Amino acid sequence: MFDPHTVAFRIETPWKNKRGYKNTLITIWHKDPCKDGTDNSCDWSGSKRKLNKKEKAISEIVWRMETTLDNKPFYPDHRAHREFQELKNAIYEWRQRSKFRWHPRWHIHHWRIQVPIFQDIYRYLFEKCCICKKGFKYKESVCGNWDGDNIWHHRCSRETYKN
Repeated sequence: MFDPHTVAFRIETPWKNKRGYKNTLITIWHKDPCKDGTDNSCDWSGSKRKLNKKEKAISEIVWRMETTLDNKPFYPDHRAHREFQELKNAIYEWRQRSKFRWHPRWHIHHWRIQVPIFQDIYRYLFEKCCICKKGFKYKESVCGNWDGDNIWHHRCSRETYKN
């Protein structure tokens, strides 16, 4: 099982930081409802559409070429791989044009909005390390478990693994 969240949009600052990158002001996530037992019930990539016989044959051939050309020794620098990527993109565009659908990025009722500066402030003011019980510095990156209920400093995880 994978995470059902996919980034739909990012709103960035108009200026660059010291490293030359733009910081994110707001991230809008699409949270898949997982109605059919998968993390792709909204069909983000558009692959669930019913195919006719010709489309099935083309998809099968593309799949065979993909298993060969998208792996070594062809991947990533071989001429055949680069040309195949153009063909793959053209086929993808062709499949998308054949039927109109609302892309899941526009499922507003599935959106989750993330504002990183508020997360940084909340962590600085209220959260504590589960190992040393001390607070975090502003914008300090942390370690955490998969359940998301425990976070700790990098230095605390190093000390834990030393023992």
